[in-house]
Amino acid sequence: MAGGKWQPSENYNLDEGAIESMEDQEHYKYLGYLQSGPIDQKLCKRLLMDRYTQRLKAILKTELVGKNKVRATCTYAIPVLTYSYGILAWTDTELQNLDRLTRKTFTKYRAHHPRSAVERFHLPRHQGGRGIPRASDLHQRQVENLRNYFYSKREDSEIHMAVTRNDDVTPLKMKREHDGGLVRRGTQADMVQQWKQKPLHGRYPTLLEDPHIDERATFAWLTRGDLYAESEGFIFSMQDQVVATKSYRKHILKDPNMPNAKCRVCGQKDETIDHLMGSCTVLAPKEYTDRHNNVAKILHQKLCELHEIEVEKVPYYKYSPQKAIVTPLYKILWDWEVPTDKTISANVPDIVLVDILKQHTYIIDVAVPLPHNIGSKHQEKISKYIPLADEIKKLWHQQKVTIIPIVVGATGEIPHTIYDGLGTLGLKRDMYLQLQKAVLLSTCSIVRRVIGEDD
Repeated sequence: MAGGKWQPSENYNLDEGAIESMEDQEHYKYLGYLQSGPIDQKLCKRLLMDRYTQRLKAILKTELVGKNKVRATCTYAIPVLTYSYGILAWTDTELQNLDRLTRKTFTKYRAHHPRSAVERFHLPRHQGGRGIPRASDLHQRQVENLRNYFYSKREDSEIHMAVTRNDDVTPLKMKREHDGGLVRRGTQADMVQQWKQKPLHGRYPTLLEDPHIDERATFAWLTRGDLYAESEGFIFSMQDQVVATKSYRKHILKDPNMPNAKCRVCGQKDETIDHLMGSCTVLAPKEYTDRHNNVAKILHQKLCELHEIEVEKVPYYKYSPQKAIVTPLYKILWDWEVPTDKTISANVPDIVLVDILKQHTYIIDVAVPLPHNIGSKHQEKISKYIPLADEIKKLWHQQKVTIIPIVVGATGEIPHTIYDGLGTLGLKRDMYLQLQKAVLLSTCSIVRRVIGEDD
């Protein structure tokens, strides 16, 4: 090289042979980067992006569950790029394009909805996100770690001291230690705030601020991570209100081919995502009832197991509870019409558990309401069954009758009250995880059947 330009040279002769001179467009690899003098930035970035895309696609083609696909992306694909941070000069635009490439690839493999909240894709899973870190955050962290390393070594090393004093060319910009240094990026708290401020996407995180809802438990299905990536992406689209319902297409997308927004099932109300998840009168007798019964079946199985009552050990969706199970110690009634002296409209709770020795009856009733109705549903259930509880206590000669509502939101929201209910029944606190998963899968199935897979 002379003056930054390639100059031809003679071959270098050794006793063992000759080392041929490199041509103008040839490169050699040093520490993983192609060079021919200065690092060829454009070529290196293109090759890294190609390798990253190849690995990302390989991960998304697997049968891993959603959490493990994210974990594989963070440990197998993303490090291809992070190795270059601090060495190659990535611009903000290029880093944003990397994030966009990741989201597009997830979308291509049906693991992400293109109109879901961008912030959620990059938030940690315990905060309601998918857990794919932003390229800009990783870039900043890597650059800061490298800068701190050089600064920590400079007191004992002249070469490190010289580098930190004079570097204003590399992405580390170590010369700027005392004049501002690097530009600070947005934090995770900033992303959460941006998510909340969006008029459509922000409805869900705002709803979770309801004091009745346990946000940590509501996102437990993400941290546990045993759903497939396709299901995770679809649940996000429902929570973000971007499923292609008729209302969304007409009022948000302004689709000229959508003459009205009436529900394609009942034809009465506007077809919003909330309407499909829990308000359609046509879906109520079968689809909503099946979802509700799935939760009740899990409770019935676990109560029988707790009280050492033998029942068939099959998945909850194949389980058929017996109408009445009677042992010397316990009686368990399923969907049983309780006879009373006076007319009581609410006399068919989901499960009635009778502790014969203690003369204590538990009225257990399940509800899977829309997320914004969770706060009122618990008290509504208690008020509904107070007359029945009074009659049972009198007619069955019980010492105590306890009403236990078990409430889970249609998209997996968990109220604080669920723990008391499970604890009163002697069931494990973390059993809500099974109920939550059953509800999420049922809601996905209901909405998908109505709108079709292609939507």
